[in-house]
Amino acid sequence: MSEKFLVDSNFWITCENELYPRRHFPTFWSEIEKYLADGTILHHWSVADELKRKDDDVSEWIADLVKKGEVTVIARPKETPDSYIEVCAWPQYCIRPHAQPYKPEAISEFRETARADAWLCAQALDSGYTLVTREKPQPQIISKVKIPDVCAGMGISCLTFNEFFDAIDLVV
Repeated sequence: MSEKFLVDSNFWITCENELYPRRHFPTFWSEIEKYLADGTILHHWSVADELKRKDDDVSEWIADLVKKGEVTVIARPKETPDSYIEVCAWPQYCIRPHAQPYKPEAISEFRETARADAWLCAQALDSGYTLVTREKPQPQIISKVKIPDVCAGMGISCLTFNEFFDAIDLVV
């Protein structure tokens, strides 16, 4: 398993709004800050863009850490990497036993350049980083392309929140 982790936008949003609000769980967030500072958790530009559109407490918190230089940010590439093209093509050409092909709308949504999902998968494919997402695999559905399904199909490491916490030995 990789020692570097890319977290999906839903990690930040869910942890702040549902699981571990900063006002109630400051220790959780101070521990997460340590992993951001040492580069264990990497902040991807596409996630930063999605969080900016949310304009909430967690997006401000992360933006402040970035301004202070306390977070490793993976910058947007100048040119579209081949891995992004490969990841975007996967839903259209993948073979999923016992499942019909994805609907064209699902493929289009996954390929939207303003969404982080395909960018995160491409970065993980290129760098060997592990993705962390709240999404659950759903290999039978045809209406939505899920990160864990893309990862499974392309050989990318992907963890749930609790698997991630185990991987980094997070105890608060």
